[in-house]
Amino acid sequence: MRQSRPHLSPRGTFKEPMTPQAKLVLDHLQHHGSISAVEAAAVYRIRHLPRRILDLKEAGHGIRKEPRKDPTGQRYVRYYLEKPSDSDRA
Repeated sequence: MRQSRPHLSPRGTFKEPMTPQAKLVLDHLQHHGSISAVEAAAVYRIRHLPRRILDLKEAGHGIRKEPRKDPTGQRYVRYYLEKPSDSDRA
């Protein structure tokens, strides 16, 4: 069995490797810009998106959440990947 190794996060700290589901969410955010729990469940069969978002935050990724309402009035949260600012790159 292959052992996983810690990796360097975007913020320069070592973290444990992300779960496969967290990697799917990160890939989705990088390609589509945002994700909701309904999308995560329907597309990736991820049943608890807030936990995967926490995994990404712990790995050093900037994630913001925005409360929304759908056309029927149902409330939900949409998550966005924050782009690193120029000060983070220095």
